[in-house]
Amino acid sequence: MSSEFNNSNLLKAELNHERIRLLFANAPVVIGGGIAVCLVVVIMFWSTQPHELLLSWFSINTLILLFRIWPAYKFKQSILESRTANYLAILYSVGSLLGGVAWGMLPWLILDPSSTFSVVSIIVVTLGMVAAAVATNSAYPISFFVFAIPAVLLLAVRLGLEEGFIYLSLLLLLFLFVNLSASIKYFRLITNSTEKGLKNISLISQLENKREEAEKASADKSRFLAAASHDLRQPHQALGLFLESLDYLESDRKKKNILNKTKLAFEAMSGLLEQLLDISKLDAKTVQPEFQSIELQPFLHRITMEYMGQAEQHGLELRLRPTNAFVHSDPKMLHRILSNLISNAIRYTDKGGILLGVRRHSSSWRLFVCDTGRGIPKKAQESIFQEFTQLSNPERDREKGLGLGLAIVRRLGDIMGADVSVQSQEDKGSCFSIMLPEANEDELTAPIEIDTDSMVSLKGLKIAIIDDDKIALEALSTLLNVWHCQVHAFASGKACIQKLTDLQWKPDALIVDYRLRGEQTGVGAIQAVCKKLNHRIPALIITGDTAPERIEEAQASGFPLLHKPVDPDQLRRFLSKLR
Repeated sequence: MSSEFNNSNLLKAELNHERIRLLFANAPVVIGGGIAVCLVVVIMFWSTQPHELLLSWFSINTLILLFRIWPAYKFKQSILESRTANYLAILYSVGSLLGGVAWGMLPWLILDPSSTFSVVSIIVVTLGMVAAAVATNSAYPISFFVFAIPAVLLLAVRLGLEEGFIYLSLLLLLFLFVNLSASIKYFRLITNSTEKGLKNISLISQLENKREEAEKASADKSRFLAAASHDLRQPHQALGLFLESLDYLESDRKKKNILNKTKLAFEAMSGLLEQLLDISKLDAKTVQPEFQSIELQPFLHRITMEYMGQAEQHGLELRLRPTNAFVHSDPKMLHRILSNLISNAIRYTDKGGILLGVRRHSSSWRLFVCDTGRGIPKKAQESIFQEFTQLSNPERDREKGLGLGLAIVRRLGDIMGADVSVQSQEDKGSCFSIMLPEANEDELTAPIEIDTDSMVSLKGLKIAIIDDDKIALEALSTLLNVWHCQVHAFASGKACIQKLTDLQWKPDALIVDYRLRGEQTGVGAIQAVCKKLNHRIPALIITGDTAPERIEEAQASGFPLLHKPVDPDQLRRFLSKLR
């Protein structure tokens, strides 16, 4: 209650301050225009009235107008407290009162009732000044009232004393009443408009605060995921390499069976960590699309064949609608998007089937994956693209997915500039689609063949490893020894330099963790070792850090980069190239 009261008082204070600001904003027009009109009156009556009288009236009026400059100037010079601003507005209104009296005295000084020119001129000029003041002074009504009432009232009284002018005098009073009413309405209009504006500013400020809070929460979440992912990847990396090493050794059947089950559990953990890494890469904008022209029919046919068996296992029909379309896209990203969508469709469809197809949309093509599954409630059709959101997996059953697939789909779509959308009805199915620009057949490029290095022998390959995590260092050393490499392992770049100098041993390759103790990074360690040995050594950076800024730094180094848990096949391909 107290908070609402304070907010109400604050709004009233801001409204009052804004009205005063509008009053003083019009001050230059009031002062400049007033002096100009006074000068016109002097010129109009110069030939018929005593010059001293006209000049005296002009001087008094000009001094009154100049008196009103000070509060207006003072207000604009600095941000004032509410009480001081009110004081200046009242002081300005005193000047308005004096000005109204000065204009009201004009007919008492120079009016000639027998001269039509004199009567009409004074009435027109006085009423014109009052009408103009409605616009310039109504933001602060008292300033208008104290000017208009004496100016018109004194003129009406002066004319009312003359024979034959009583009706004109009454009309002047009616004019005064109309202008006072107009001023009040104008004041209310200004107040309402200003109040809405201030409330909108307040709402915008609140929204900005909420946006900043959401961005902070998102950044905190990313930091947490990056830290958790890094800490998990260290023992996970070691576990994977130990398992790979065991696989090379002879073992009895029971041990082999347990080993296989352990590897399945390891692969499941790897899937989660890899998807977390994908999220970090996409957030870091380190993944850039490589666009080319794609013929959709063979492209979609390959994807359909990949998931045909999985669909049949679930008793579902997976169909591809034939197409002759060509699109402009990144084939790897598009494959990942469609794979995630088809996989999701199979997972959440109990009967019926999935349709993969293409439909023209203006100069673009809309690729869609439609199913006859459970559907998505309307209120949840946006939240499903958030990380770890699963509508029908409260028990977090891993076999039902991890809740990261659609988050990756949305991010990939954003990177490619492709709109990803969903239409769905509960119990009737869902249709996910992505819009891609049309390409011409003559722009078609040959499919990129992935070069897979032959698994040549690594026997005798000299490798130095630098990693400050003891278990990760031991695991990688164990695997490389199983591959019959000559391995030296170190916890820091400094220890590596010292030992290699003493041994006079030059490695064929360096494998270095990106995040080392202290201020040193893997890049710095590689450069220091190469400089000390006066030899450029092929190097590989490995990292378990998924923070977007760390990924950017590692990739900017120019060295090959593998993320923990390191895939032994990828590691072996890197080392095979050194043969």
